[in-house]
Amino acid sequence: MQQTIDPTLIAETNGTDKSILALLVPVRQRKTGNRTKRAKRAAACQRGSTPSLKGKKTMPKVPDFYSINEVQKPPANRVYHNNSACPPGRDIPANERRSGTGGYRLCKDCNERNDQGR
Repeated sequence: MQQTIDPTLIAETNGTDKSILALLVPVRQRKTGNRTKRAKRAAACQRGSTPSLKGKKTMPKVPDFYSINEVQKPPANRVYHNNSACPPGRDIPANERRSGTGGYRLCKDCNERNDQGR
């Protein structure tokens, strides 16, 4: 994205007054030393550890899902997932996921992570 700057806006700057120039640089290109709370929260969301409003970490809960390959397992071993931090759940490709519980029990790893609040 090419931006043009009106020369009349910066003609009077003497090299020490950078405030006008700073306003002309798009926000996403500005470098800041301190990140805002909003930026920190957005970064945390992308990592999957979203802090709540009280500053505590919340469980990375996702809607219940199960793998289409569960039918190939013995009935006692069929599970569904509801925690995005669960390694077996993360290994299931999106195209092999189905919404809901499928009538299966909750995955042991999901259950442990839910109990621990992570």
